[in-house]
Amino acid sequence: MQRSYQIVSIIDKRRPLARKIENVEANLRSIATALHQLEKHRDVLLAKVDDPGTKGRLREIDCSAIQQNIDMELVTLSNLRSRFSRDTLNVGVVGRARQGKSRLLQSLTGLTTSEIPDGEHQHCTGVRSTIHHNHTETHAEVWFHSERSFLDEVIAPYYEQLRLGSRPISIQEFADSPLPSHLSSQAVAQSKYEHLLRYHRYLDKYRDALLEASPRRIPRQDIREYVAQDTQDGQRIYFNYLAVREVKIFCPFPNQDIIAVAS
Repeated sequence: MQRSYQIVSIIDKRRPLARKIENVEANLRSIATALHQLEKHRDVLLAKVDDPGTKGRLREIDCSAIQQNIDMELVTLSNLRSRFSRDTLNVGVVGRARQGKSRLLQSLTGLTTSEIPDGEHQHCTGVRSTIHHNHTETHAEVWFHSERSFLDEVIAPYYEQLRLGSRPISIQEFADSPLPSHLSSQAVAQSKYEHLLRYHRYLDKYRDALLEASPRRIPRQDIREYVAQDTQDGQRIYFNYLAVREVKIFCPFPNQDIIAVAS
């Protein structure tokens, strides 16, 4: 009950922030309306004034830049308001491999390796995943990269950071272009190169997934295949995760006191 009370307390403390944001949004919209009216009056005066100097000064009244800034602020504020209005509390877990991130979430939620894969041997999870309490049957929604987003968001940064020259402009070019046989012994560079090498070496095993429509609903027993790098006993036979952008897992949390948490 203590955890449940703390979660509710945090959610309740956010709600006044959402109301404050609503007031700021209303003020900004009011300013935007006033600026729009000002420009309309300016246009009316331009049609009536004959003096070139006066016309020039009137034309200098340009509110477009301010309007653009207001529009950008309204988008940011809308996102914040949505976040502070949620009925759930999101908990993010990040860290180095093999440090117990998955097992922490299992302990928190009461879920098992079927919903939150982990492993005893090497790096296990390879995809950004969110886990949501849901009373329906356990399932996941998988968002795949398109070929374009895969090249732009996944492959291109490796080419830039490792200074491998021009990045491939198509999947076929990535497949056909051999990677260098070795890199600097610098640990970070070598680690990044090994990741890129895995994308290159096993392209044929996950390439078709880049053509999948998103989101794709998958049953509980198939979640590990799209989230993890290996089977529970350490066999590295899964490659679909290399084409996956994000996975959302929906399942009932056995620990009922934290059902307002999404992790």
